[in-house]
Amino acid sequence: MTVPGHDSGLPPHAARLGGTLLAALEDAADPALLLERGPPAGEGGAAWRAVFVNRAFARLLGAEPAALLHATFDELIARVRGNLVGTDAAHFVRRQESFRVDLQLRAGGARWMDVQSTPLHVGPGAANGEPTHWWVVLRDVTAERQALALATGQSRALHLAVRGAPLSTILRALTATLDERLPGSAASASLLGGDHLHLLGSPRLPPAATDLRLPLAAAQACTCVRAIRRNQPVLTRWPAGFPPPLRADLIRAGYARAYSVPVREAGGPALAALTLYGRRPDDPHPAEVELLGQFADLAALLVARDQGLRRLEHLAFRDPLTALANRTRFMADLEEACLALVSRGEAPFAVGLLDLDDFKRVNDAHGHLAGDHLLVTLAGRIARTLPPGALVARMGGDEFALLVPDATGERVQAAAQAVRTALGVPVPLGGASLQVGGSLGWALAPRDADTPDGLLRHADAAMYAAKRGPP
Repeated sequence: MTVPGHDSGLPPHAARLGGTLLAALEDAADPALLLERGPPAGEGGAAWRAVFVNRAFARLLGAEPAALLHATFDELIARVRGNLVGTDAAHFVRRQESFRVDLQLRAGGARWMDVQSTPLHVGPGAANGEPTHWWVVLRDVTAERQALALATGQSRALHLAVRGAPLSTILRALTATLDERLPGSAASASLLGGDHLHLLGSPRLPPAATDLRLPLAAAQACTCVRAIRRNQPVLTRWPAGFPPPLRADLIRAGYARAYSVPVREAGGPALAALTLYGRRPDDPHPAEVELLGQFADLAALLVARDQGLRRLEHLAFRDPLTALANRTRFMADLEEACLALVSRGEAPFAVGLLDLDDFKRVNDAHGHLAGDHLLVTLAGRIARTLPPGALVARMGGDEFALLVPDATGERVQAAAQAVRTALGVPVPLGGASLQVGGSLGWALAPRDADTPDGLLRHADAAMYAAKRGPP
């Protein structure tokens, strides 16, 4: 082993002390190496060689210490650069004073190293004022960086949540933060919604993955779906675990594995999943697993909050019997439509009021459960056959209201036909069938009125005129 002071003219006790210190550092936990200035090597200046490499540094580069000893600086840089993300290590010894720099390494997953480099001036070679040796120590700061990533992700997500951003926007922000902190990987969030899978990918994934909806039947083999179904992490090392529409793009981009963790509240079912796509088929590094788990815990809070808000919204704006919009929701939408018409000059719209004829007779003859069944069936029929963008609400009892935007004569006729079709088919009930008629009146904005009260009064008058029939 070559040490500072060897053949350098230092007193023997100083040389022995240097050797003792290096021997003690050989098994140190932090990677360390000592570079010594050699004769000039062409136009590149002095050739620096490794005269000491401890075992931790050798492990970092996947080599034995003996293989690195006496390697030139350029040879070491060549080994490091293939394992480096975003930092040029070549300035290790280009400066003449102590300095620190962070490196991101791909080895075994994302790792961050704090590099402390100190110039040494030892023996006669230091007479010209330039360093004779460089002492380099690396410290693993991955845990600190993960804590920073989690704090950054929390701050972004909570800021968006407070501002009322959609859940999809918040989850995409989390995946973008994961991308920043896990080089070489790409993240996505997945939500199950009824019969489809909603995939929200980070910017590092193919563009189609930023907001993709897949039929759930076609996504059963996806790693994210399996993680949600099983409520536990799932790792796949073959393309079959990739979402079908993205499989070819992910393979072309070099991704070889997918690791998904469920997003769930403590003790509860999975609500969603976070996925890391990696370029190597090996297991994810423990640092990646830990960071993904921390982000999954944060995502669980955000998804649960969103679901809670949706439940509150459903209670506030949905009719509990028919699941249609209720009076509160209808009036809010009607006020917004009137405001848009008056202040922004948006397209005309129509308001319809429908009252079922002889509904009391159904309740009296067959009971209230039969009446409820009739209301639910008719409500579903009307909602399914209305023109796109139209709203139907139950105002109370057997009265319904319709709001038809872009109210051309054709769209109003289509809405009226939807009502006639719904009422024209009997509703089965046991061995019998139920059928009622209905009276429908319309008001057009701005022709008849441009305020909610005015439009409802006009539609109500038209409805009662229809109920009375021709004079």
